[in-house]
Amino acid sequence: MHPGIMSLSSMTALGAALALAPTALAQCDFSIPPDALFNIDEFTGTDCADRDYADANGGCGTCGQLLQPAGNMVDGTILQIHGTIGSYPVSTTAGLVAFRDLDWYLIDVKVAGFIDLSMVTEKDDGSGPIAQSEFWIMRGGDCRAAHTVFSSVSAECPNAGRVYLETGEHLLVFGAPLEPNPPPQGPADFQWPCTSKYLVTIEFAAVDVPSCTTDAGPCLTAHQTPGCADPACCSPVCAIDPACCETAWDAECAASAATECELFAHTCSSPTGAPANDCILSPASITIGSPLVVDNSNAGTDGPIDVESPCQYACGKDLWYTVTAPGRGNLTLSLCAGAAATDDSVIEVYALGSGETVPAITPEFVERLPDAFIGCRDDTCNPTEGGGPTTVYLPNCEEDEHFLVRIGGWYDEATQGPESADEFSLTLVPSFERVVFDTGPQHSVKRSDTGDLVNLGITSGCVNATNAQRWLAQAFFMPATDPGFSSWRVRKLVVKGFISTQYIPTTTHLAWTVWRRTGSNRPINGDQVQSGIVPLPTPYNENADDTGSLSTYEIPVDLLLEPGTYFLSVWGANTVGSASGTCDPASPAAFAWFVSAWGSVDQTSPGEAVPLSDSAGTYMWRSSIFPGTIVQGFLRVGSVTNYGPPCVTNDVAPYWLNTCFRIIAESGAIAQGCPGDYNGDGQRDGADLGQLLGAWGTEDPIINLTGDPVVDGADLGVFLTSFAVPCP
Repeated sequence: MHPGIMSLSSMTALGAALALAPTALAQCDFSIPPDALFNIDEFTGTDCADRDYADANGGCGTCGQLLQPAGNMVDGTILQIHGTIGSYPVSTTAGLVAFRDLDWYLIDVKVAGFIDLSMVTEKDDGSGPIAQSEFWIMRGGDCRAAHTVFSSVSAECPNAGRVYLETGEHLLVFGAPLEPNPPPQGPADFQWPCTSKYLVTIEFAAVDVPSCTTDAGPCLTAHQTPGCADPACCSPVCAIDPACCETAWDAECAASAATECELFAHTCSSPTGAPANDCILSPASITIGSPLVVDNSNAGTDGPIDVESPCQYACGKDLWYTVTAPGRGNLTLSLCAGAAATDDSVIEVYALGSGETVPAITPEFVERLPDAFIGCRDDTCNPTEGGGPTTVYLPNCEEDEHFLVRIGGWYDEATQGPESADEFSLTLVPSFERVVFDTGPQHSVKRSDTGDLVNLGITSGCVNATNAQRWLAQAFFMPATDPGFSSWRVRKLVVKGFISTQYIPTTTHLAWTVWRRTGSNRPINGDQVQSGIVPLPTPYNENADDTGSLSTYEIPVDLLLEPGTYFLSVWGANTVGSASGTCDPASPAAFAWFVSAWGSVDQTSPGEAVPLSDSAGTYMWRSSIFPGTIVQGFLRVGSVTNYGPPCVTNDVAPYWLNTCFRIIAESGAIAQGCPGDYNGDGQRDGADLGQLLGAWGTEDPIINLTGDPVVDGADLGVFLTSFAVPCP
């Protein structure tokens, strides 16, 4: 599934269902029965500051993802859970900082049905309920895949809710809103409410709805057969009116589905002369590498509009297309070639899944269209107004992954309707970049004692006077070439990380070097294949990453690499003190790689991170003061934080020392020669030295070995380290 695609199961609207909650749950009685399940929170001290941070049911925010089993849910199950929740202090360099005690429970639903949940609380002194309680119900039992289907923060007692759950594991989370940090100066009587008590009552009722299958009819259309094709919507409707799944899905069932489920009611009435792909049920196809004209002058509007649209831009007079990724890589759809300054188009993209053939667009799929939404773009094509082109960029596509594309005109939904949408005749240019190496999405590293984010990257660049030029060397490999080719022509390096705020605005460039790699040996100057430096690219975030605070940077290159093993270094540079971008300690610059890559444990994006390890553990290569002191060069680094190793569980080890990047390439025509062998005779000798000296002071990219703009002493130094060394 493409990163960022929403689940195709609809979330149940709870308004009517809540009215069905048993009256027994509408009480605020804090009487703990003797057989209630007690939470295994490990706080045993008499003062909040004595809290043991290794919270045994601290859930997805703690090392090891500690989930307390709460048993099976079958028809008639009644379960009560009690424990303590609240905020507690952690001592930091900034003083006491508030942390929240959340209790996480894992339940196993054995048959689909409704879970009714009622939460009551009591202050530690028994004086009544706390100001607010909070709970979440999450579909799925895996921290990376579970998503919230219901949550409630309420001052009411009880705090209650009802939701339909499919069979399988699910998560329940209980807590109280996070208390603010105490003021720096008192008050002296500030209290941390870390031991407020809670009691949760759970009742489960199975719902037998065999007619709710994907083979049934559309949920929003009446039909003579029972059930409808979206089980997550069909089941709660049939729980309210069993006849919908026993007799027929009549108009009342369809109306109930409209209020219970987040579905799209689709109608299409094409104007005279409309294109064949005016309606969503009959899309045209887009072929990668073949531009096509998009003319919406006679089109109607049948896609989501106004508040129904998952896109923030109003889109009317729309046309529909399908497109397929031909391999693993990045798909781009650009729509402004030959446009007039007034043309204003909108592109929306929806997920169709993967497979050998493009799936048919059915009425059942259209009902669930909002759940398949990926993203959209709107931009006027007038560059003088800061616009154009309207471009959708889909990174990390898989081979034979299919997409539904909606293209229409923008309109002002505040004052007009879709019939006023912009009309145009534009050329759509589809292109594709092939990813030949990908470490996978970046992953947060957390402290093992508190679960806090730590070490948001390893800094590379002109960090300070002591570390005048500090680099990482991250391992990667180039796979076997396509038949008939001997190398890859690398077009882009995509690196993930961030520019540290303290270095802005002096970090003006990103520099890079590719090194040949022999096993796990550290790189030396003679291993350099090619270097370069580019102005700092505009960053963007990716949905595949599990943190939104970091960015992705794309570095354009033109580099031939044979199949084999390599290292990549990327570092921050600035041009304040030197036009060549070399280090100026008075104006520090840095790029912080993010640690770590998910590695092969992320089943939705396996990744190809190359961990270096030996009997002493996992490590990376990092230069000490390089290239200032050649003797030191790259040194082994086995830890990235002064807190000791982070949470080393199955989801991060041994990848927590791997940074995140992708290599984008196309088939190359010739094999890459070795650096310094300018005449291609397999030797680095006097003839090559003569060519270097002849290019002295020029910007000859063939002779340049360091990536700075000018051939100078730095290039000579690199050349001399491999002088008389035969090419590999």
